[in-house]
Amino acid sequence: MADYTTSGYNDTQNLADKYKNYDETELRRREIDKEYYTKIDTMLNDLYLKAMEQTYRSFGAGTYVNQLQNNMTNIDRFGVKAITYNNVHSGMLFMTRPHLNLSSINLRQNRFMHLLNTMDPASIQFAIRLWLDVPMSKDGGLKDSVGSCLNFTPRSPWFIPLMNNITDVSGFPSQTVETYTDEGGFFSESQSIAIGSDRNRKPFDLQLTFTEPLGGICMAILQFWLEYIASVTIGEMVAYPFQIDRQILNYTVSIYRFILDPSKQYIQKWSKSTGCFPTARPGGACFDMSRNEDFVEAAKTFSTTFKCNIYEENDPIILKEFNMLAERYWPELHYLDPTSSMVLTGDKYKVDQGLERGRLEQTRKFIRCSNRPEENYMGLPYITFTPRGPLLGFYREVGEGVDNLAVSIKQQMEDVKSTIKQYQDTINQLGDGYLMIRNLPGTELIY
Repeated sequence: MADYTTSGYNDTQNLADKYKNYDETELRRREIDKEYYTKIDTMLNDLYLKAMEQTYRSFGAGTYVNQLQNNMTNIDRFGVKAITYNNVHSGMLFMTRPHLNLSSINLRQNRFMHLLNTMDPASIQFAIRLWLDVPMSKDGGLKDSVGSCLNFTPRSPWFIPLMNNITDVSGFPSQTVETYTDEGGFFSESQSIAIGSDRNRKPFDLQLTFTEPLGGICMAILQFWLEYIASVTIGEMVAYPFQIDRQILNYTVSIYRFILDPSKQYIQKWSKSTGCFPTARPGGACFDMSRNEDFVEAAKTFSTTFKCNIYEENDPIILKEFNMLAERYWPELHYLDPTSSMVLTGDKYKVDQGLERGRLEQTRKFIRCSNRPEENYMGLPYITFTPRGPLLGFYREVGEGVDNLAVSIKQQMEDVKSTIKQYQDTINQLGDGYLMIRNLPGTELIY
């Protein structure tokens, strides 16, 4: 009599061993395939590099792999100049905000400036007043009104309404060395020597071109700015008392200029213009008229002149000053971790702020905005230093400026499909006579 139990067990064991051998064989086959394709890719890449190397050498371009090293260490006898050009992006311009005294009692001294004497958070006048008056925007007693103004960013030191609409800038000075040439000898021979440099400490003019948004916000800001300068110079309006005591020119700003790499992230060159203020505004051009001009072109694009006092170029302290200014308005930026895109303020921040342990989750979290178009108009700039150079990153709080529009659209589409299916199922359950109007001959609806 056959033992079916033992027989069934043996069949099952044999089947398990068969699948085990099959799995091991399949795993080994995949490993061999991976090793084969990896070796083939390596050989093809090596062949490609050798072919490119031979091609470069054949027309006198030197080596393909280390072009910069070859250009810096060996002589180009044939003048081929085979080197990648210095392609850099035009970069960004940052302008700080002035510290005008736009208090109510000061504004009432000039009937034009009195137009800004409002505390309505919904008005453009109040937003312009905050952009021009930094001490007022940081006043703790006005925190609610400032926070309610949708056209103002209290945590930003940058003059965003003007920055975003600048299209052209020209007039940055070049570095020069002053020389002296002696009178000459008996044979009129002479010699020139270097006697020093002003290091760009002389005033110069910058020409800024703006594209005006609807409503003329840039022209209005410049008109109020220039009117304040004119009024304060004749004593019609006055600066804040602490500015008078410290002899501060409260109507000047600084202009930072960064040239970036093609990825628009790493700073290649940088400069700073200090003590800048507008000296002209082409307001009269808006009133010129031409029979061939239905719309005033001068109101769309205009240029203005800024007088600047000091110019510095590629000085490392400029990057530090940029961060110091950002931290003055957003102190938590000082505790960013440059090695991580997601940053959480840690123990050092808690000690400095007097926070007890266990409240780490209540401190602010930051995230660096990606370099994608979807995250444009998000975050504030801050420079971190990496092995590849200074990185100009834009940081925001987690959840800030995120509306999950793509997720919302997908959910809405699912809801629409679900609603259509629900009505279709209801119609199918009611039968073919549904939506048939029988009381009025000739008006039948056929589906």
